[in-house]
Amino acid sequence: MAGPYQAVAGGSSVTGQPLAVLDRRATADFAHRARAAGVTAFAVCAAGAPAAPGPELEAAGIIAENVPDAALSLSHEIGSLGLRERENATVLNAALGGWADELVQDCRRALRSAGIDAPLLFARDSGGLVSADYFRRHPVIATSPASPCAARGAALRTGSEQAVVVDVGAGSVRCLTVVDGEPVRHERPYAGALGIRVQLGAPDVTEVAQEAADEIHAVVARLGEQVPGAPVIHTGGRAEVFEAVSGPEGQFDAARHAARADCRAEIEHIVSAAGRAELDHLLDAARGHALSLAIAAGAAPATVQVRTLTHAPVAYLPAGVHRVTVQAAGEPFTDVPS
Repeated sequence: MAGPYQAVAGGSSVTGQPLAVLDRRATADFAHRARAAGVTAFAVCAAGAPAAPGPELEAAGIIAENVPDAALSLSHEIGSLGLRERENATVLNAALGGWADELVQDCRRALRSAGIDAPLLFARDSGGLVSADYFRRHPVIATSPASPCAARGAALRTGSEQAVVVDVGAGSVRCLTVVDGEPVRHERPYAGALGIRVQLGAPDVTEVAQEAADEIHAVVARLGEQVPGAPVIHTGGRAEVFEAVSGPEGQFDAARHAARADCRAEIEHIVSAAGRAELDHLLDAARGHALSLAIAAGAAPATVQVRTLTHAPVAYLPAGVHRVTVQAAGEPFTDVPS
């Protein structure tokens, strides 16, 4: 049975201009009804939140006041700029919270029972690692990391910055490309966990049945056109599948591991600037935000740095509106509790 939901007044335009003041009474009434129904996991999604998260934060505060044990998922912390995909990702994140809590507890018990005193980290779908506590708050970013990790590990082990990777799993073959050491990501919304349409920057993976050798060959050939001259790297288990793809030569038994043992975080914002000076100020703020998120994800503060920062005017919006994407990463903090 679906949980209670409600749309209330409040939110901003894509550029961050206020559209309506948050209806605090309606938000509080909804929180009361949800609490009476035994609901503790909430998804909050406001129009324009990537540019102006204030309404989401205000609504979250009201819910927390009325439901003391509430677990809150906020769309500006999770999803992309598109409203529908961001809403989907936020609801999915809230729904996965219980699963994430159980998984973290199970892993910690396993570490303790084995006498292992080490940080507990989780691989995220788009690459890199996050701490257990960060994973518990944002489980939607780490639901299917196996093939991206396999691809990154295979590329690292073979020294290939560009490659087509064939990952043979337990029940299927997953094919993807690596460019500059990183798996190529989806450019458009895609079916994420539970088949729900999201846009979270996960790698573009084509899955084929193990028995479909001709189809595997066709997929590898198509992906090879994206990285001309790049090697085909195999990771996983069945040699007969490898031979069906490209013959016995050039096969690698690459370990399934992340190529870079770093903790990373990404943000995607819309900012409005009247001139270059204001834009530079906003870009500095975005850098700081990404750095703080990477630390929250488990990176050691002394090692964290901005890996990439891109910004570009949004053609269909007024002058001065920019789309900003920042990725920051650092080495795992060794004192992260397991």
